[in-house]
Amino acid sequence: MPSARRLVGVWAGLCLAGLGATAILESGSYEGDARPDGHGATTSVDCHEIADRVERGRAAAARERREERERLLDPSASPTFQVKGTLSAMTVPEECADELAARGLR
Repeated sequence: MPSARRLVGVWAGLCLAGLGATAILESGSYEGDARPDGHGATTSVDCHEIADRVERGRAAAARERREERERLLDPSASPTFQVKGTLSAMTVPEECADELAARGLR
């Protein structure tokens, strides 16, 4: 019975947290200014910073691939077989599409 009470307590806490988050998002009192049409908030977007972050991520991934390739081709290294991969996704505002396209990051 104590585990059932604990489960109900956790469930109630999650419900209250969800209600609080919903209330904050619907009130529009989070970061950003209200849009002129009154539908929530918008945040200022720094497209240069986003493009820089994408470029840094791609450069780091290329460096890791190059280092892994060099390690595999090293004749003194013991043979190991590992499958390693990383997937990274980023949602970018539509108004930054031109900046990303200009840098060849599409």
